This record gives sequence, C-alpha cells and structure tokens, in this order.
Amino acid sequence: MSAAMPSFCPDARTLVVLALVAASSSASAQLDLRLPPPEIVSVLDGPSPAAVAETRHANAAQNRREGRWIFGWGLASALAGGILSAALHDRREWLGFGLTTAAFGVIDAALAVPLLDLGHQRRHGIDEGRFGELRGAKRVLEASITQQRTSGQVFALNVGLDIAYIVAGVLMFFLGRADDPNEGYLTGSGVAMISQGAFLLGFDIAGWVHTGYRAAALEALRRD
Repeated sequence: MSAAMPSFCPDARTLVVLALVAASSSASAQLDLRLPPPEIVSVLDGPSPAAVAETRHANAAQNRREGRWIFGWGLASALAGGILSAALHDRREWLGFGLTTAAFGVIDAALAVPLLDLGHQRRHGIDEGRFGELRGAKRVLEASITQQRTSGQVFALNVGLDIAYIVAGVLMFFLGRADDPNEGYLTGSGVAMISQGAFLLGFDIAGWVHTGYRAAALEALRRD
C-alpha cells in the first residue's frame, strides 16, 4: 500500500474565515461603488444651515456698518451744508457749496436707511432660516450668493457714477471760474460735487470689494 501523498486540505475553520474575508471584501467594494465619500455626501445633502446662518449674520453685520458710514456722512453733509448755506447765503460760492453738499447728504442718508435694518427684519429672517419667502439651506444659500453678486454689480455701477460726479464737479468749477470769477455759485457747487464724489468713490470701491468677499464666503459653503 502506497503512502498517502501530502495535500493542502484546509479545515472547516479556515474555509469559514476565507469565506468571511471574501464576503467582506465584496461587500466593501460594492459600498465603495455605490456611496460617495463623506465630503461629497455633505455637499449632496446641502450646506449646513448653521454655517449658512452664521455667514449671513456676519455679512449682514458688515452691511449695517456700511450703512452707518454712509448714513453718518449723509447726515453730517446735510447739516453742514444747510448751516453753511444759511449762514453764508450772501457769498455765492459758499451758498452753492452748501446747497449742493446738503442735497447730496439728504440723498445719501435716505439711501443708507435700508442697510441699517432698523426693524431687524433681515436678522429675524436669518434666524428663521429663510431668505424672503425662500426656505431650505441650499435655496437660501444660492439666493444669498446671487444677492451679493448683484450688490457687487450695483457698487461697480456706482463707481462709474462717482467718477462722473468728480468730472462734472471739475467742469463746473472751471466753467464757473471762466464765466465770472466773482460770482462763485457754480464754482462752489463744483467743489461740493468733487468732495462728495471722492467720498462716494472710496465708499463704493470698498463696498465692491466687500461684496466679493461676502459672496466668496457664501460660495465656500457649497464645498464644506
């Protein structure tokens, strides 16, 4: 009788372990194909409502600061211009300067009021997780980004208008001087337009830059 040849014959426990490992690997491979990695899941599920609200609150606070700046400038211009035009009305250059400054001031202060959020409506909307009538973090986020981009376009348009104010003021100054150096009303108005345009130019350039930062902060939430 010949001797039995040695052969590889795994026992039952080895077969069970190998089967479990194979099954586990197969299951893992199927899960990897079906489910995206965690960072993609967070994007597909939408941005975090808390993160959206926090960023919107920070942006709204910056809007209020900008509103206080332009409102303060407008109020100061209206008061100073009114006082100058009343006190020095017999001096035509000061009358022109004062009236033009006061007119710009009233307009600036009026335009600043919505930025101040005096009724806290914007802040209440953020706390409630809505943008106007829109709800849902993703929809609110997209609407907020669009708002910031639109605001940036408005600031860019305003920069062009500010430059036009300055150019018009320079023309008024020299036309006034050429027409009658002693009359002075047009000259004073021109100086006022130059000063108001210069302030607004700096303000609108800063606002344009800030809206870009605010939009970028919101867009970053799409990837978080």
